[in-house]
Amino acid sequence: NKTPSGVSTSDWSSIRAAYDANRLAVFSVDGGYQARNHAQAWLTRFDGCSFVTNPDDRAWTWGLQLERYGFEGMEVSVHEVENVASNLGRVGYKWSAGLEEWFVNDRRGLEHGFTIQSKPEGAQGPLTLTHSVRGDLLPLVSSTGRDVTFVGKDNNSELNYSGLTVFDADGRSIQA
Repeated sequence: NKTPSGVSTSDWSSIRAAYDANRLAVFSVDGGYQARNHAQAWLTRFDGCSFVTNPDDRAWTWGLQLERYGFEGMEVSVHEVENVASNLGRVGYKWSAGLEEWFVNDRRGLEHGFTIQSKPEGAQGPLTLTHSVRGDLLPLVSSTGRDVTFVGKDNNSELNYSGLTVFDADGRSIQA
């Protein structure tokens, strides 16, 4: 990361920032988008309904697909995304006026989240987002429910889906 001769430190800093952002960018491909994560050594494909990740050096695939969301007895199934958008290292799936699923590809890995614009019908009990698992790995949910370890056929841990955090409209952390 040494500044090359003849290039100012500020120019080199700008060049490095653009290079790093491009390495994590999401690119349009046939059938959707894809993003490479060099730190995690994997490629993630976004097909307009979910995502699937393939590591560079192992044979498994893994992804999650949103099936439904809402309160018990009032859940809404998702079938077709209204809009898919990408910007730099981010992909967003707009499922409805009130629900966006988003993904951010950064140095830490793939961040996965949801923005819910308004409280769904039947606000009783916890709000749930139900997913199906795509690929070869099996989920093991932690005792806290905030982390999931995905294991391969040999029962070895392959990746962690962790740090589940939920904020309300006022930015307060709430139970997840």
